[in-house]
Amino acid sequence: MKPYKVTSVIFDLLSDDPFDKTEEDFLQKRLQNEYAGKVFLANEEEEVADAICDMSGWCLCSLGLEEAFAEED
Repeated sequence: MKPYKVTSVIFDLLSDDPFDKTEEDFLQKRLQNEYAGKVFLANEEEEVADAICDMSGWCLCSLGLEEAFAEED
């Protein structure tokens, strides 16, 4: 398993109602703040996407990952 750090994430919130746009933007930002910067241990990047979908309850539009390395003292 390798550590993957979330560098960016965009959720597919699918709101057709234009009046919900402000609420959708707020939720998008809240979810992005919750997951951006987190590190996940996984065999491949797809496992990280699946884990975020399962934890958040939302599907992803895009996910940016980078391999995280342990910091040396």
